[in-house]
Amino acid sequence: MNILIVSFDKALVDKLRDVLRDYGLVNAKNVEEVLKSEIPSVDVVIYDAVAGSISEEEINNLYRQRFKEAKYIILIDDLFPVDMNNIDPSKKIGILREEAAEKIKEVILKEPEDFSTSKEIFETKEEPQPKSKLLVISFDPEIVKSLKEALSKKVQIIEAKTLRETMERAKDADIILFDTILGMLAYRTLMDMSKEEELRKKPFILLIEELSTIDTESIPLLEKYTFTRTTELSKAIQKVFELTEQETPQTPNPFEETLQETPEEASQEALAEQGIPQELTAQEETLQKAENLQASPEPEKSPQVPAPKVEDIIMAVEEAIKGQLSEERLYSLISQAINYQDLKAHISKLIEVKIEKTIEEKIQAVFSSINIAQIIREEAHKVLKERLRDLIT
Repeated sequence: MNILIVSFDKALVDKLRDVLRDYGLVNAKNVEEVLKSEIPSVDVVIYDAVAGSISEEEINNLYRQRFKEAKYIILIDDLFPVDMNNIDPSKKIGILREEAAEKIKEVILKEPEDFSTSKEIFETKEEPQPKSKLLVISFDPEIVKSLKEALSKKVQIIEAKTLRETMERAKDADIILFDTILGMLAYRTLMDMSKEEELRKKPFILLIEELSTIDTESIPLLEKYTFTRTTELSKAIQKVFELTEQETPQTPNPFEETLQETPEEASQEALAEQGIPQELTAQEETLQKAENLQASPEPEKSPQVPAPKVEDIIMAVEEAIKGQLSEERLYSLISQAINYQDLKAHISKLIEVKIEKTIEEKIQAVFSSINIAQIIREEAHKVLKERLRDLIT
């Protein structure tokens, strides 16, 4: 029996290979790799549907283009399950990916008639793991909606609508997904973020236009991944899943604090080792404190702080306003409030009216400089003179 495993999770693939070592196994990271390769016909396809609803279309493409007779075993993430009714293969069954290694052999040996549109979900009582924080910077509502649908159950999504929010919220995020639809403004923001030591070490996923003029290679980020924002959005989402798999949040050890000695405890233990009673040291400390109190000078009266001048207050307010209305802040607000197509049409109309008015004024100026009556008299005189000459001769 030949079995195809489609998953980018190396740990999961290794577990399945160990359980299914008696079968002929082929492994691919995604459907695109399967379609480009020359994998022969298989009896069973094991698909790791960690991307949720996006995986549904991937499975359907694999079914339509290559393996129509195979059994399909869908490994479902309990945080983001797929809808089995949206999956085309008739011989299909779903199991939780956490229990795949335990249940996979039992499911493979089932008869074809047992593979139906229903899915088997085995209850698990695992404690929920803390979610990684994903910062999404995008002014495209469709992309934001797609990211939320695919990732909201896997990561905690944080949005940033302005450049100020971007810099503030990036520090709390584990992964940063940046849509560079704003072009050079996005490039400048990424360059500013790369100057922050704390931010430049974080993983960045950059969504770019197909004909983008942004040089992403020149942005000095330590870990960055670039995808086309329209055609490779699913790959960007898959990369988020890969990065969250790599993240291993550390829970605080409740025993660390009890194991650490405070300086006072350490000093007491040292005194005990030297054979000095703790009661004597306590008395010496009390006497020392009393001597310090007697020797300490009287507290000086704090000088009164003069009231601020009106000019200083006005200057402080102006500086605060300038700080809030920076060039980047104004550009960000304008870019969100203005429709560039409407602005382009409006400017074109103004230019057209201005040109028309200028041409009309120029024509009137030319005509006003010409004495039309004098020209008519001269031409009439010439015609009359020629006519008289003809009559005389």
